[in-house]
Amino acid sequence: AISMVLSDNNGTASAILAAVRIAIKDVPILLGGPAISTEEIGFAMGADAIARDAVSAVSIARELVGIPNGESLDELLERVGAQIQSFRHRQGWSQKDLADSAGLDRTYVSAVENGKQNLTLAALHKLTSALGVNEDQIFSV
Repeated sequence: AISMVLSDNNGTASAILAAVRIAIKDVPILLGGPAISTEEIGFAMGADAIARDAVSAVSIARELVGIPNGESLDELLERVGAQIQSFRHRQGWSQKDLADSAGLDRTYVSAVENGKQNLTLAALHKLTSALGVNEDQIFSV
């Protein structure tokens, strides 16, 4: 990934992209930054993809190297909540039992289990300690 700020450097950047192509076969090149005013400019310089901003650059870079984009925060919270609920059920506990054991409010535990609450690390630690599991087990499915 190369970001260009000044269009005065387009010639140098083109040479760098060409050198990278020679040195590293089949490497995808992502180009972005204020100097790349149009996609045509970037593609003419030898880029495989153009990013308009840092957020899109991450997504495009992941696609270029074959890494699927991650799940959304809402999806992550739902998955974590379902895992916590599953471990709670294995203990035969109610939400109140878990909340009391973890030192948390029952409504907070309910929101977590329903994927509606963004957990702090402290709350996650309290929940996993109460359930007798480690944090890795909450994130693995």
